[in-house]
Amino acid sequence: MGFNKVQFRKFHDNLKKILSSSDIFNIDETGISTVPNKQQAKVICPRRKRLVSKVVSQERGQTVTAVCSVSAAGYYVPPALIFPRYRYKPEFDTLGMVSDSGCITRDLFLTWLHHFTKHVMPFQEKKKLLLDNHISHCSLVANDYCRESGIILLSLPPHASHKLQPLDVTVEEIFI
Repeated sequence: MGFNKVQFRKFHDNLKKILSSSDIFNIDETGISTVPNKQQAKVICPRRKRLVSKVVSQERGQTVTAVCSVSAAGYYVPPALIFPRYRYKPEFDTLGMVSDSGCITRDLFLTWLHHFTKHVMPFQEKKKLLLDNHISHCSLVANDYCRESGIILLSLPPHASHKLQPLDVTVEEIFI
């Protein structure tokens, strides 16, 4: 079944019952090409940095996966980057992870949950984490960790993330 108004209203009404803008976070992954399109070239670096190095990919079309999380109130968790390699040197308080494919896995999602918890759990309220139904998000270990850590997982309705996933329709749009 695809995205429809009834499904959206039910989802939205359920969220309104339990939400506070500072306690709900959205997580999403997006692929970023290491060889940008010349018309859409963007560089991510610390503010006010005048000299930015140029990095050239060894292979055209290689993708790095960025895992982003932002609260409805605008608080963000430093991103995680998944590289198609074996080692990573951390920068900018970013969590670096590696996988053969450069994509998120169940184990990497659990690692990211620890990163998320480190940044959002100093606050008292339980956090609600809005996510899609990607297979990497579905594991008993991750579910148990969230329960023990005070994180409530809220899953988007199937086939609706392109309309309902806040990070998909706002922040990550610039990378496409």
